[in-house]
Amino acid sequence: MTPTGEQLCYSDAYARSIGATVRHVEVGDATVVVLDRTVFYPGGGGQPSDRGLLLRASDGRTWTVRGAKKVGAEIVHELEPADGDPPAVGDVLQ
Repeated sequence: MTPTGEQLCYSDAYARSIGATVRHVEVGDATVVVLDRTVFYPGGGGQPSDRGLLLRASDGRTWTVRGAKKVGAEIVHELEPADGDPPAVGDVLQ
């Protein structure tokens, strides 16, 4: 299965930030977000996943990514629950 989002963590390990758009948000036991592009490495082979921040371009609102993982071919970003409401589908992030 081919991912629908661009996974820059595999082609540019030194990239630290990019612009991205939220494609999917799921709220349940954990809040997860799928982006159209990501630099977050999902972990594997004994290496932990990346952690970091998502920053909404329109107002500077941030969310803490406590981990990233592969679900099928996609990389999903798990958000800290204490950060409140997640970003919305279509939000542009920096």
